Amino acid sequence: MNLDSKVKELMYSSGVDEYLSTLLVEFTGGDVEGARKIVDAMPKNYIAIKIRFMAHKTHYYGAILIVVDIKNKTFENMFLIADKNTLASQIDNTLRFEEFKEKIIRYLKEQDPDMVVTGRLREAIEKNEFKEKVFFRLVKEDKFDIEELKVVFLELFSRILTEQNCALKIETEGVDLFRIYKSSDKYKVQNDNAIDNSVGSESSEDRAVREEVHIRNISLVLLKAEPVLSPVSGIPANDLQVGDAILVKIIDDREIGDYLAKLLNGKDHDQLVPISAIIKEIEKQEDTENLMVRVQFGPGIAGRMIITPEVKIETSEFKENEFDDQNAEGFNFSKVNPLWIIFILIILFIIFLIYTFFISR
Repeated sequence: MNLDSKVKELMYSSGVDEYLSTLLVEFTGGDVEGARKIVDAMPKNYIAIKIRFMAHKTHYYGAILIVVDIKNKTFENMFLIADKNTLASQIDNTLRFEEFKEKIIRYLKEQDPDMVVTGRLREAIEKNEFKEKVFFRLVKEDKFDIEELKVVFLELFSRILTEQNCALKIETEGVDLFRIYKSSDKYKVQNDNAIDNSVGSESSEDRAVREEVHIRNISLVLLKAEPVLSPVSGIPANDLQVGDAILVKIIDDREIGDYLAKLLNGKDHDQLVPISAIIKEIEKQEDTENLMVRVQFGPGIAGRMIITPEVKIETSEFKENEFDDQNAEGFNFSKVNPLWIIFILIILFIIFLIYTFFISR
């Protein structure tokens, strides 16, 4: 299987875009399964809230999909329908996120939902007060209290649909960035009255740029790491800067941590081996004065460590641009000792004098 086919296989099986698929396949040496492990290990920073509702007295039925960014406390994406047709509430919200989204969009394309009520629901959901109520129901970093969420949405339906006893079902699902935008342009609602399913009034070009920047800057996998200390020759942690290369050990005991440690030559059998990493972020923690340092090992592969400011860290001679220099063809004169150059010039000068002496005889 050639590289292109492996990239396509990873794209289709994981939802990763072509840019990162290529990087990951190259990074893993063509190991598609290993690349998929990296994608699977990516933190699920998003939750899809999938809702079916039935307001039998006012005869409104529908489905709602809200993708929430639990880290930044925002609504990343939203799809919804409200209609007098009971088919609108028959979309199975136990389906995976992609299928649920697809069926809502297909309904918008093929049916003629009540866009007035749909618009009212959308407007109410987009209000900051409603978002605050939703995020207040987070009981863990990645889990909502479903019963509490029901109370929030029942109050919403009571106001917008004037239905006091709506029947509704709520399911949640952890999703990652790639699944959110996988095939995002596959379906277009061909209806002049259809609502815009993107965030706000953002154009497709602007959205594409935002997605690319977001994808390229996130960490697919965040590994636990620790710095290599050097009390004598090391640099004080407080003097570290973004872009510096330091030696670290990957101490992540998860399966993905073990896999990546071996892939990066950071583990020899069961022994941890120091490897070089570039500092990408340094943040001082207000409560302890310790430093949170994030380093990069490869495309989308980052390490995170907490360092006390008084320790000294072993640095690495590796530089961010050194990889290109190492792979450049030709002889690099900048790395030659100047004394050798002077010695060679003296020898050449002596040879020239001897040659001139014999020619003049």
